[in-house]
Amino acid sequence: MSAILTATESVCPQCLSRIPAQRVAEGDDIYLQKCCPDHGSFKTIIWRGQPAYTAWVQPKLPSYPIAPLTSHMRGCPFDCGLCPEHRQHSCCVLLEVTQRCDLKCPVCFANANCHPPRDPDLAMIEGWYRQVLASSGPVNIQLSGGEPCVRDDLPEI
Repeated sequence: MSAILTATESVCPQCLSRIPAQRVAEGDDIYLQKCCPDHGSFKTIIWRGQPAYTAWVQPKLPSYPIAPLTSHMRGCPFDCGLCPEHRQHSCCVLLEVTQRCDLKCPVCFANANCHPPRDPDLAMIEGWYRQVLASSGPVNIQLSGGEPCVRDDLPEI
């Protein structure tokens, strides 16, 4: 037995058309369920077990970006980024400061260290910080990439 918790929008995984979707409870599990008129129905798990999804999820009031970085033309999710219609400001921003890595993990999805481009210089990274501050205000910054610790200037960043 399933119960619809909330309605939302999603995209068809085949044609990427925007379509209605529902978050549906089945026991302790929550699924995203949607139907494309051209490609049929899709259902995928988005939450399993405890803590209960309903205890964790809280209604959100929209909190728009201070200074949007992209224009609003086709709507979400097609105008991806901080457009004027984006209903959540940034809370944690990931900055990729290198694509180099010295680990060579066989399961690396990023294929790190395979002919990586040059690292962004400190001036470029400073520009990123300034742009984040201007568009979102103070937020958490997470340094990422291949492996940021391979940078000799990590303390300066």
